[in-house]
Amino acid sequence: MSSKLSSIPRYRLLPRLYRLILSATRLHGLFTLSRFHYRHFGGAQAVDIPGGSTLFIPDDPHYFGFLAGVHEPHVAEVIRSVVKPGSTCLDVGANIGYFAMIMAQSAGTSGRVIAFEPAPETYVALQTN
Repeated sequence: MSSKLSSIPRYRLLPRLYRLILSATRLHGLFTLSRFHYRHFGGAQAVDIPGGSTLFIPDDPHYFGFLAGVHEPHVAEVIRSVVKPGSTCLDVGANIGYFAMIMAQSAGTSGRVIAFEPAPETYVALQTN
């Protein structure tokens, strides 16, 4: 591995690699990549998401789309286009807070995001994020 690549932490390198593979295969192989990742690199982890935030992802293959950066990009795009600085947003059924974080980035320091998650095990991850 080149020194440039070896200086990139795994939590930044793997999502980039997965996005490259998935874009080349038009998202085919998402399930296979998620099984591979959790078999070889499993465990809860943090990844950078577009906009500069870091997202905590629980140790569960169902969250692989967040890790690979392919979780409903069309929804994230709409949020970024609609939410403006100073906005107040609600995220009901926030899961681990991916969209709440995107709302917070768009709303800025003058905005406010209120996120609700009824599942206790998922709420812990939401609180972390």
